[in-house]
Amino acid sequence: MIYPPTPVMGARLYWVRNQKGGVGKSTGAASIHYLRRKMGEESVIVDTDPANPDLFKSHAQSATAHCVSLDSEDGYTNLAGLIARTDEDIVISAPAGGQELFERYAPVVDLVCRKRHRIVYLVWFIDPDIDSFINLEDSAAAVPYADVWVIRNLVFGPPEKFEAFNEHRIAQPIFKAGRVLDLPLVPAAVMRAF
Repeated sequence: MIYPPTPVMGARLYWVRNQKGGVGKSTGAASIHYLRRKMGEESVIVDTDPANPDLFKSHAQSATAHCVSLDSEDGYTNLAGLIARTDEDIVISAPAGGQELFERYAPVVDLVCRKRHRIVYLVWFIDPDIDSFINLEDSAAAVPYADVWVIRNLVFGPPEKFEAFNEHRIAQPIFKAGRVLDLPLVPAAVMRAF
């Protein structure tokens, strides 16, 4: 169920994910990190794609960055431990795939965030195809206290081209909560929204 939870104030966790590749997740995670720094707030980067840790490689010299594999329960346990030990905002960039593991083990991360009074944002990048948001509802259910945001990547066309999402029942509460952003507007919109 997607609903606007009432978060307790604390550090933030931005979990940028989608089971589909090529929708803009790494760029989005880098943008969130950059904007947090521009606002004078440090954030820790966690790249969870050890096969292609581009975000980790590009930020390891200039920021606190970690690479954590989420291909097993141990990976999620390591991520939960990192979150428990970190006071700063955290930006997680997730690779494509891994939906079943996310649904099974993300609730542990969600629990750690609640105990640490950390606000969780599930930031879901989409393209116009239905397969880019088909697992959004199940992902949101795995982290029920997260604020769900959808980013339409307008590299794929104008907002009207996202007809499959725009008209889907899952989108309606997200639109109603004002949590749909368009990628070219992300920098300004992120500074206002987060």
